[in-house]
Amino acid sequence: MTWTPIRRALCGAAMLLALGSAAEAGVARTWVGSSGNDSNTATNCTRAAPCKTFAAAYSVTQSGGEIVALDSVGYGPITITTPLTIIGLEGAFVSVQSNTTGITINSGASVVLRNIQISGAAGSSNTIGIQVNSGKLLLRNSTLSRLTTGLSIAAGRADVIDTEISNNTTGVSTTGTGVDPQTLPITGNTLVRISYGDVINNTTAYFMADPGVGKYTILLRLQGNSAADITTNQTGNTTMVAGSGASCPCTAVGNYSNAVNYNY
Repeated sequence: MTWTPIRRALCGAAMLLALGSAAEAGVARTWVGSSGNDSNTATNCTRAAPCKTFAAAYSVTQSGGEIVALDSVGYGPITITTPLTIIGLEGAFVSVQSNTTGITINSGASVVLRNIQISGAAGSSNTIGIQVNSGKLLLRNSTLSRLTTGLSIAAGRADVIDTEISNNTTGVSTTGTGVDPQTLPITGNTLVRISYGDVINNTTAYFMADPGVGKYTILLRLQGNSAADITTNQTGNTTMVAGSGASCPCTAVGNYSNAVNYNY
């Protein structure tokens, strides 16, 4: 057979289309459940035939898609590298074993986690509930408990809303340059904003490493104009704020008002 330039071009186009289809493989919504089986990735983890773990369902979920948990069972650890939403129903949870992390986010984009309970396994040590290495996390109506570090942020952003962070060695830990909440525009590569919920009974509630002079990496939402108007319950912590680095404001965290919308 003689391969003319036109035929070669058509063959190349077909190959590109095939590669494009492979890149778009998967579906926008997948499901996990206590009755699931990870072999159901073959049929894209449908509601009728869910997978068993978040990691398996994620393997067939399109970028920007979502994973829905059907019931209360452990769904295992997951590392996220694309935009994703995980929605838990009826107490979906991740049990974190020693020397591991429950959910790792390396996405460089937006990840949403709702109704997820993340806790250290019985007798575990050196555990992290959620580690954000890049990107932006929205954590809502969730729990981080009995962990060495509940939420760890390094050069990333997080909004934490109506979430319980309790009984951890460190509730929230951040590393990297923060923001000056009194100066616009808001700049800095590391930021956690906490609205409502509870940060309670932790050995250290908040830890900031090298946030920068006059800057904060952890902000608490205010309903009014004073620290008395903080919306988050912070009772029972042994140490409220600690940190490292010569520039660390280790005796306080920043705050922000309902009236101010910090786009970041």
